Amino acid sequence: MECILEKEHLQDALYRICNKFSTKLSIIADTSLQLSTTDLGVSACYTVEGEIIKAGSVVVSAKKLVDIVAKLNDHSVIKLVTLDNDMVEINCGNTKFRIAGLANGDSPSLPKGRDNIVINSRMLCRMLRCIAFSASSDEGNFILNGVYLDVDYESVKMAATDGTRMAVTIQKQSAQNEIGVIIPTEAVNNVLKLFTTDERSEEHTSELQSHSFIS
Repeated sequence: MECILEKEHLQDALYRICNKFSTKLSIIADTSLQLSTTDLGVSACYTVEGEIIKAGSVVVSAKKLVDIVAKLNDHSVIKLVTLDNDMVEINCGNTKFRIAGLANGDSPSLPKGRDNIVINSRMLCRMLRCIAFSASSDEGNFILNGVYLDVDYESVKMAATDGTRMAVTIQKQSAQNEIGVIIPTEAVNNVLKLFTTDERSEEHTSELQSHSFIS
């Protein structure tokens, strides 16, 4: 694998999908560069703008890559190259790092969704922020520890409650299928982190898959 990226694009992608639960980061370079991570409860995948010179894939430590990229100069160009024994070399100007990697098959694969819907990210974040405060903080009660999402062919509805208060929001949107799932609070926080900075784009959409949620 060999690819060239802008530091700000790579750092932005890492900030969006890596959290304290991320340990392994899967990097796949094909027609585009795709980063993905999962803790088997919540999965995230992000496509990074860049030039793919040679296709390939590798798994690296998410924390190590995040720490290295943060130390590089702003507005710089980064080259990622896989070497023998799945070593990954990060080149930036006169700076060079090498970290141990794993074959991509050694990382848990992202689960396949049973159903999915496409929602405008501005609308999704606005709805979640309107009601997330009402969700229970009791992690032992997973039924209330999240946001209920109900999608039919005409509208998107969300509800959250902690047993003493409830918040509901409804938006009109057509969908090709119906879904009814509970989005855990952790996933809600990740969605808001992932899409909030994209709200300036009305056309940006997010795809929700039911495998990430507790139904």
